[in-house]
Amino acid sequence: VLPFGRSLTYRFASAAFWGALALAGAEGPAGQWRALAARQLAWWAGQPIRDPRGRLAVGFRWANQNMAEHYNSGGGAYFALHAFAPLVLPGSNAFWAATTTAKMPSSPAVPEVVGIGPAGMQVCADRERDHHWAICGGQTASWPLRGHAEKYAKFAYSCRHGFQVSGGARGLVRLGVDNTLAVSEGDDYWKLRDGPEITACPCEEGLCSEWVLPGWLRVRTTQRIVDGMARREHRIEVERELELVEGGWCFPIDELRADADGRQETCVRGEATLSRSGAWLSSIRDGGEGTRQGEIIFPEPNLNPLHAVCAIPVLREKLFPGSYRRQTWVAGYGHHSGDLPDTQSS
Repeated sequence: VLPFGRSLTYRFASAAFWGALALAGAEGPAGQWRALAARQLAWWAGQPIRDPRGRLAVGFRWANQNMAEHYNSGGGAYFALHAFAPLVLPGSNAFWAATTTAKMPSSPAVPEVVGIGPAGMQVCADRERDHHWAICGGQTASWPLRGHAEKYAKFAYSCRHGFQVSGGARGLVRLGVDNTLAVSEGDDYWKLRDGPEITACPCEEGLCSEWVLPGWLRVRTTQRIVDGMARREHRIEVERELELVEGGWCFPIDELRADADGRQETCVRGEATLSRSGAWLSSIRDGGEGTRQGEIIFPEPNLNPLHAVCAIPVLREKLFPGSYRRQTWVAGYGHHSGDLPDTQSS
């Protein structure tokens, strides 16, 4: 499941899609539909999504109200029960005649990229690492949603790394700076890349979008997926002296100290990387002259719908009025086993 957008507390309601096909009498591989629905329900059954009384908690992979919407409540989580809609089908329906272990179509070993035009997305299916992720041009809404910049306007979203919401605007430790841009006048108050200033741009080379902060800056970004990595090219027009930060994937951690957590960290000019035993990777690299400084940010806990505590590799620089071009390479993946590590609320 790819965490993206709002209403994430509905969780396995997304599995209802496969049963809805059977309910609608659609023609197709009913066995695969049932298998896909069953696999998703089995995964969710193993996650800590219930409170001590056994009720579905507000949150996504765990009880976490920081990522919730203003309209979420304890009852709202039960929209997930749409996944059980196929129970109204008679036992003779082909949906039930099939086994939950139906064979899926064969998949290529190399990452497969699929475009979703209406959503302004390209999805990368890296089945070798069991990592599905997407680059996004940036969406907006007609009303101010809670955490809109984080839930819709990031450059990329992942089923393994998740994404950060923000706990405040002062300090990068409170900011959901993963896979996005953040700008400050040097007072440690930050603005995230967000709409309605984000607009899609005509582009034949990938996903293009433009972020405008009047009186501050204009950034036109072209994104594409290359060899399983995200490549971003930014054209930046700056109107005042600013600090600009660009983030990579969230990286789940257990301890602040790297030696206690078993991870390796690299922070040099032009690159910031986190890795652990070949099972987790998050890397952001300056593809140009390497003028930006690599840093690792340790945000406050409880900001990610998948992981209680994360670190984020970033590139940071100070810009003066003028024009700039930047190229960024972002790489990441999660567990080969397909299992996420245990998460406890902090």
